[in-house]
Amino acid sequence: QTFDPCSLLELASSGKLVFGLSSDMNKVLKVYKRTYFARKKQDLIRGIEMGNAEASREGIEQVLQALSAQVRSQVLHALGAACCRRFAPAIAPMLEDLDAGVRAEACFALSRIGLASTGQVDAVVARLKDSHHAVRCAACEAIQALGPDAEMHSEAIAALLSDPTWTVREAAMLSLAQLKGALPLHVHASPVADSLFADVPSTRVSALSSLFQMGPSAAVHAERVLYVAKNDRFAFVRDAALLTLRKFGREDLVKEALEVGTQVAAASAGKKQEPPKEAPA
Repeated sequence: QTFDPCSLLELASSGKLVFGLSSDMNKVLKVYKRTYFARKKQDLIRGIEMGNAEASREGIEQVLQALSAQVRSQVLHALGAACCRRFAPAIAPMLEDLDAGVRAEACFALSRIGLASTGQVDAVVARLKDSHHAVRCAACEAIQALGPDAEMHSEAIAALLSDPTWTVREAAMLSLAQLKGALPLHVHASPVADSLFADVPSTRVSALSSLFQMGPSAAVHAERVLYVAKNDRFAFVRDAALLTLRKFGREDLVKEALEVGTQVAAASAGKKQEPPKEAPA
């Protein structure tokens, strides 16, 4: 049978439950409430999804402090998906949660609610330097969702182009590719071009997509893109490289890459040429 936490106060008030220190009662009640509402997690989430979050505010705020990181993440996800703007003040502290998954979910939740309207933009920008790569990715995507307002944070995003984790570099490239204002992406073309030779195919495509967005301003890296177009083992990466060369206006290099054929990677296995280390002078 579920025990109503309010009855704990009633027992203490009636003298049937005695604590050595009066402050102990509040401590016990606080912990018990978290446990009680965590057990009712599914009911709370269902209420959020049905638009009744405000009616369960106490329970939701208690669950956001639950001992289980999974429970905290699930409730944050529900609040974000339902765009519960009134819960932004309760979500914001979760950016400092000890669990990386919770911090990442807090970034996503605030973004879905409308980051600019929550007043937490600077707090999310600070997460770009988080110790966990998943949080850095989440923060990057949340800032990108700001639209034109994200341009003032382009330097902070650009710093992630040298991140040791490929998923973060990819997120940074995708975010910067959407910015067309104060800091053009071609300012950071070199670190983007370095990712043309990343181990993960999707990262190479992201780099090509970013170079494509830059257009002719990034044509200084055309030779490196040509290498990818001629030698990458994946056809979809080679195709992306050809599109990028066309965007550069280098039809001569497109022709050169096509002459090599689409099966170069298999034919030249074991003796590929070294990729260009840097853009030609």
